[in-house]
Amino acid sequence: MITMTIDEISARDMRKIAIHECGHAQIARHFGMWAQSDIWRTETANPYEERMWTGSTRYQAINRTPLRHRQIAIAGIVAELMDAPDFEVESLEEFFTVSFECDEWSLTDREGAIGWTLTDLRSVYSILRRNWKAIEKEVEFLISKVA
Repeated sequence: MITMTIDEISARDMRKIAIHECGHAQIARHFGMWAQSDIWRTETANPYEERMWTGSTRYQAINRTPLRHRQIAIAGIVAELMDAPDFEVESLEEFFTVSFECDEWSLTDREGAIGWTLTDLRSVYSILRRNWKAIEKEVEFLISKVA
C-alpha cells in the first residue's frame, strides 16, 4: 500500500483546485466576461479525507444567459477530468455524469449546472481543449501566488 505524504496531498489538492477554478475562468472569458480565480489553503483536521485547498472564481455577469451560466458552472469539473493522467475523451460523459450524481460538486456549481446537456459538455470540453496551454499558465500563476 502506497501512502501519500501530507506535502504530496497538498500539492495534488492545490493543482486540482487551481485547474477547477481556471476552467470556470476560461469559459467565462470565452464569453467575453472578465474573470479572476483564487485558491487558498483550508483548515482541515484530516487531510487524508478532506481537501486541503479550496478556491473561487469571480466573473462579470454581463451577457450571461442560462446557457453560458451552465457552461461556466460545469467547466470546473470538466477541467479536472481533463487533467487526470488517465483521461480519455471517450469517457468524459460517463465520468462527468457519475461526478454530478455522486454529490461531489460545490453547491454553487451544482445549482449553476442544473439542466446541463451533452451539447454543453461537448462545447465546454472543446473550448477548454483549445485553450489548455493558457489554463496551464494560469494554474502555474495561481500556485506561485500561494506557494
